[in-house]
Amino acid sequence: MSAYDRQLLQAVRKYPYISQRELAAELCWNTDRVKYYMKKWKDKGGLRRVGSTHKGYWQVLIRVE
Repeated sequence: MSAYDRQLLQAVRKYPYISQRELAAELCWNTDRVKYYMKKWKDKGGLRRVGSTHKGYWQVLIRVE
């Protein structure tokens, strides 16, 4: 797991209701990087969106150290 992976997953765990745009601002990344890493973890089964796109939240399904 890279440092980018850890940063993203820790931020999502801390702020589960955060949008991708807000997450990019929080991490000082561009939105394309956030989208890339979120898709990567969704495809691996480590990240899941619960609920709708506007009122839902992110759930981290793996352990992040």
